[in-house]
Amino acid sequence: MRHPPTGGIQGLAVPLGYWEYGQVTPNNLPVRLSSFVGRQFELLALHALVVTHRLVTITGSGGAGKTRLALHIAAGSIDQFNDGVWWVELAPLVESEAVATTLAAVVGASLDKSVDQALSAARRLGSGSALVVFDNCEHVSDATTQMVVALLEHCPNVRVLTTSREPLDVSGELTWRVPPLGLPSDDELLDVGRLGQSDAVRLFLDRARGVRPNFSLTDDNSASIAQICRQLDGIPLAIELAAARVKTLSPETILAGLGDALRLLTGGSRRELRRHQTLEASIDWSCALLTAHQRLLLFRLSVFSGSFDLRGAESVCTGDGLDQLDVLDALERLIDHSLVAPMEGDNQYRFVVLETVRQFGARELRQHDTSMVWQSRHAEYYAALAAEFGQRCETADQFLCVATLTTEYDNIRAALAWFRDHRPADRLALMVFDLGPFWDVAGDKVEGAKWASRALELLGSEPTPIKARLTALWAECRVSIGDFKGAYNDANAALRIGEESGDLWSQGRGSSSLTTILAYGDLAAWKPRWDETVRLLTESGDDYALAGTLTWGAVPLIFRGWANAASIALEVAWPVVLATGSPLLAATQRLCEAGVANLVGRPRDAESIVRSVLSSGALGSAPRIAIGEGILSSARGLMGQHRTDPAEKMEFAARARRNGEYLAFDNYTLEAAAGWLRTNPSKTLQLIDTWADERPNAPTMLRCGGAITGAQAAFLLGDNAEASRRVDVGLRLARESQTVIHEGRALALRAAIELRRAETPAAKVAARQAIAVHAEHGNQGGLCEAVEVLACIASACGDATEAARLFGAASALRDVMHIGGGVCFQALIAEATAASKAVGGADEFEAAFAAGAALSVEDTIAFVQRTRGARGRPSLGWNSLTPTELQVVDLVRSGLSNREISLRLLMSAETVKSHLSRIFRKLDVAKRVHLAALATERAAASR
Repeated sequence: MRHPPTGGIQGLAVPLGYWEYGQVTPNNLPVRLSSFVGRQFELLALHALVVTHRLVTITGSGGAGKTRLALHIAAGSIDQFNDGVWWVELAPLVESEAVATTLAAVVGASLDKSVDQALSAARRLGSGSALVVFDNCEHVSDATTQMVVALLEHCPNVRVLTTSREPLDVSGELTWRVPPLGLPSDDELLDVGRLGQSDAVRLFLDRARGVRPNFSLTDDNSASIAQICRQLDGIPLAIELAAARVKTLSPETILAGLGDALRLLTGGSRRELRRHQTLEASIDWSCALLTAHQRLLLFRLSVFSGSFDLRGAESVCTGDGLDQLDVLDALERLIDHSLVAPMEGDNQYRFVVLETVRQFGARELRQHDTSMVWQSRHAEYYAALAAEFGQRCETADQFLCVATLTTEYDNIRAALAWFRDHRPADRLALMVFDLGPFWDVAGDKVEGAKWASRALELLGSEPTPIKARLTALWAECRVSIGDFKGAYNDANAALRIGEESGDLWSQGRGSSSLTTILAYGDLAAWKPRWDETVRLLTESGDDYALAGTLTWGAVPLIFRGWANAASIALEVAWPVVLATGSPLLAATQRLCEAGVANLVGRPRDAESIVRSVLSSGALGSAPRIAIGEGILSSARGLMGQHRTDPAEKMEFAARARRNGEYLAFDNYTLEAAAGWLRTNPSKTLQLIDTWADERPNAPTMLRCGGAITGAQAAFLLGDNAEASRRVDVGLRLARESQTVIHEGRALALRAAIELRRAETPAAKVAARQAIAVHAEHGNQGGLCEAVEVLACIASACGDATEAARLFGAASALRDVMHIGGGVCFQALIAEATAASKAVGGADEFEAAFAAGAALSVEDTIAFVQRTRGARGRPSLGWNSLTPTELQVVDLVRSGLSNREISLRLLMSAETVKSHLSRIFRKLDVAKRVHLAALATERAAASR
């Protein structure tokens, strides 16, 4: 017996157009006139099965490519079967008795009618080594089964390969279902070169060139071709029929016509069987082999979108001739007939109807005037599913509920559309409301906003609770995607309608959205609104939103650099968050803690927290994961380590813009701009300006950050004038939005610019202001940078000892906090260090450096304050008080405690105590009561 050629199934690599099956091994394999495209992995797997199993049945839907695969396998196996590779075509047969006669004729057995033809064929093959292929067995499956059994029993060295739309159910049969052709992934859609490697696209191109030789894959048609292949489920026959239309239609037009694929996909080769000339005929052929129950189920399954499970099929499709007990058996037979496919994956237990089969079934329902009945059943079932799992997305098992609804979302979307078009408005409104928590936790607020808007359009003007709640939901969704103007109007409307209808829930949620909007813009207005939101949510019993609001109370403070105040807010929120049991809220709280850790100079802690949260999977949606990755990237940047590739951030930004998620787009863009500062500041400037032109109404905090990043880029490029202009803008926006972290950064950069201009007095003032801002709010990471700039100024003024001491203090802070050096002032620091050593000598520099390194954070700040020289205000009396100190005095006069003052001014109680100590010293008073009396007298005198 001959063995396969070296390399295993080398014959499988031969193009199908090369059909010299050997002058040695007898065979009757038909010649194919078109090439075989793709499926290399399938060929390898299937050939291995044929070699090791006596009976293999290739199953699949009509047009899946069963015959082509079997023919290619048979051709590649020629050298392994000395006594023949025999092809038995059963498609033309009408009578079952003809199966044995056809096999006998193929293998050259006696055709004497007085002899059993099956036994005659079996005796002819005998103990020889042969492969027999039965093609298209489904309509004569009983007779084929008898023939196969006879061969297996009487011919020990014969192997059988069959193709059928359902298994033969023979003992020892191995069933191999043909998968769809490889479809292009989302990533491949963006790359024409990679797209052309997809098997489905390759087949389309090959067949299109058969009717239009110059046809090619281009940037203009690639997306349409990819969608054609996807929409046709990777079915080879469907793709070939679609490609044939290229002769007269563009790919874009073909794609548009796939809504009625059964009419479009016609016109196969006249040499083919009729059922291979149109997809409709192929499906009709399969349906003719079904029982009445199986046809009823198949047609009714057409109302599902995407996949479904057994529970859904039983709930939606039973009644009017089909009992629930019939569904499981009928479904199994539809799978056997390859009209329904089980989905891949462990523990899925879900099924899908091919799109073209679904269209066929939907047409059958319409023709029998039952389409509306079953679509209504489908919509009601998924509305009940939304009610069952939607609101539970705000509980401890939220991710289980999100996973359930995500799996069913194609059907849910279809149900929403059905209610929109065929039911009273309140039915759609109720389902949309039920799904609100799902869209929130799943991170798809764009979808939530779309459906909330549609439902509100259909509701009347009457101020009902459901209208109030939908308006609040719409506001929440619009906040998340950055539509602050629309969200502001909707949130106020939710408050108004909630009050009119007596619905506290919508008032609390509407107020929560207002709180978020104000947090981005007006911090002074934010705090009283935040207090009111907490009150409303507490009264309405909305514990989930209350916990979220308390945690998010820290977010605007973190964004602005109010580290001390943010820590207090998180301490208050944590027990409320824990009480909800929500893994998402707990993970969000931890991310906020990581953000604070970055601010106070603990990037290692921040990194540890974020990695723990990311590994837990508790963030759920991609947008929240991106926030975590952004905090992690910041921590790594603070430690001087590699940050996320800016180009990758720009890909995220582009995706967010396409999805309408403008806040995410803003943040990704600014992260990318900051990432390019070190390597390409010109690119940073260009990106910042492009973004600013596109997003002139972005939140003030973000525009502030963009302005300062642009100023840093101009500074690195040596353009002091441009850097100064941008710093002025950044400072104005920082003070307008009370973003102290950006204010401190801008002041440090202002000091550096003035130093470059040799304006050292102005440079000193700006540097000391930067240090004061960072110190007051606990932003120790920014403090290091500001101290280093002040050291550079001291060096420029010739005070080498003070410069060295300040450099030492900053270095010690960086070592303790594991913060690496920033990119912006590296050149200045290097120059100043060299100059200081040159003036005082290396030994003196090192001694002063060591003395500075021995200082604590508090000692460093005190040292800077002691050496600040002449100040713009007196040391004692009312005129010596800073604006913040005057605020503290006024609140003491109002009778507030230190704790109450800390909450009102968003600072820690210790900071309030420090302010009071300085106030007592400046005004020469010893007690709060004396201070209050003095302040009251002053207020009366000023009137």
